[in-house]
Amino acid sequence: MDPFGLRCFVAVARTGSFSRAAHELFRTQPAVSLQVRKLEGEVGQRLFDRSRRSPVLTDAGMALFAGAREALDRLDALPGLVSSAAAEPAGT
Repeated sequence: MDPFGLRCFVAVARTGSFSRAAHELFRTQPAVSLQVRKLEGEVGQRLFDRSRRSPVLTDAGMALFAGAREALDRLDALPGLVSSAAAEPAGT
């Protein structure tokens, strides 16, 4: 799974809007929509009910949301792990 696609998905779920998510991610709304559609293709399920004014997570979307947030949090923490490891003395 593409981390940026997950970021788009999480931003839409959190903001309740493809436009607001796009603004937050410094992308266009069509670019964010495309990433979410690609993610839906990967998982083989609709992640949002788009029939309403604002997108609403489907059951599959709710299942993915918690895991996606956790995965992105871990991914974002990786540079800090490397930095802290480099600061510690190593060797004999």
